[in-house]
Amino acid sequence: MTGIQALERLHPSLPMLPSHVEREEFEDKRHGTQSLIANLDVATGQLVAPSIGPPRDLCRLCRAYHPDYPNASASRLDLCH
Repeated sequence: MTGIQALERLHPSLPMLPSHVEREEFEDKRHGTQSLIANLDVATGQLVAPSIGPPRDLCRLCRAYHPDYPNASASRLDLCH
């Protein structure tokens, strides 16, 4: 499960000048987080059964995804955050 934050810059960026890149202020205003559960089929690049919800949805998502590969000899579950 991954937390995604909605951020907003507190100050506008400074424009690009000759021999200088555009500069952005490092401070931002946080607008909270959302929990995101997604299931990616690496072979096809397809996002399978995306959902946003409580942690208990992870088990439901895994059970829903497994029947797509009835002949698979092994399953791999990577939980990254």
